[in-house]
Amino acid sequence: MSKIIFFHQGADEYGSDKILALVASNLAKNNQVKVILDSSGPLIGKLNELGVEDVCVSQLAVVRRVNVNSLKSLFAFLFYLWKSVILVRSLISSYAPDIVYVNTLAVISPLIASIGKKVTVVHHLHEIQQSPKFICSLLYSFSGALSDIVVCVSDSVRNNFIDMSFFGKSKAIVVNNGLPDSDVCEMDRRLTLSSIEDAFVNNDGFLIAYVARLHFWKGQLEFLDVVKILKDRYGLKFKVAFYGDVFPGYESIWEELKQKADCLNISSCINFFGFRRDAAALFSVSDVSIMGSVQPDPLPTIVLESMQQGTPVIGYGHGGICEMIENNYSGIIVPPCDKEMMADAIYQVCANASFRNKLGDNAKSRFQEKFSVDSFICKLSEAIGVGVS
Repeated sequence: MSKIIFFHQGADEYGSDKILALVASNLAKNNQVKVILDSSGPLIGKLNELGVEDVCVSQLAVVRRVNVNSLKSLFAFLFYLWKSVILVRSLISSYAPDIVYVNTLAVISPLIASIGKKVTVVHHLHEIQQSPKFICSLLYSFSGALSDIVVCVSDSVRNNFIDMSFFGKSKAIVVNNGLPDSDVCEMDRRLTLSSIEDAFVNNDGFLIAYVARLHFWKGQLEFLDVVKILKDRYGLKFKVAFYGDVFPGYESIWEELKQKADCLNISSCINFFGFRRDAAALFSVSDVSIMGSVQPDPLPTIVLESMQQGTPVIGYGHGGICEMIENNYSGIIVPPCDKEMMADAIYQVCANASFRNKLGDNAKSRFQEKFSVDSFICKLSEAIGVGVS
């Protein structure tokens, strides 16, 4: 049995949060586990529900763009980081773990705090960050220099780490994420579909799911142009359900989305539902799921969740999605940020029921073959040298 202390940014239930909960709960079955989060949120309850009871909140000095976008904010952040390192080092000393497990690139204080400690440091990377180049290169170099093992969720993440880091390139290994079985019952499907339909004046047509944290690089603003093309050029009857809320400090995107939707005269076709826990049910009742990130997405959990429910995914061809689905077989990949091609692909999938069903069936089969939770946890535990039950 090993003692493992996890450090993670935030406490929501998006992609990296779900993977953290999955890893911690599975390793806790045969190891002693403690989880440190940067803030309070629904992830704490989820961890408790999964059997991880030792969960604390502490300042981790999570690196975000708003913290380093000026000299003044950078110096303020460095002071905050210094205080966080002292606090985290104290936590590590008191817990005396065998493994310090740091989840996501944005958390670096535990890496620094582990210097000189007799622990194995694992850094689990879920990001493909490339700009600002100096800051990103610095973060990746911290990871390479101060970690013993760098776990990358996809080849795209590993390749980016190798390109950006000055140190530790040979430490990087690839372990694809997986998800546990998730069978959505008919009652949950009906409840989700009813709540979605109640939000639209016109309920005719296809249901398109767009699930992602609201952020400029996640592509919601650009996808509104795709909605306009679908509405005006193809005359397609459809509705788009956007799930997701914003990071603190980025609230302005709400107003930008509303203003652009009004300007394009597409407000009747879309609805923003904020964060909801019934994403699996949404995918199960949707005709298509969109992965529209305008920058490379490492290994999008929403793609896994969509495949799991047998829902065809249409996404831009950069990042981890290219390793997840086979174009025109288990999903559709279009050139990055090509709105015309995205609109055409959506129309082709919606207009052809047999093609849509084939894509969904193949996606579900591929998920079961390549992204099962048992395979994921087994590979990860072997990589970091711990036992699982």
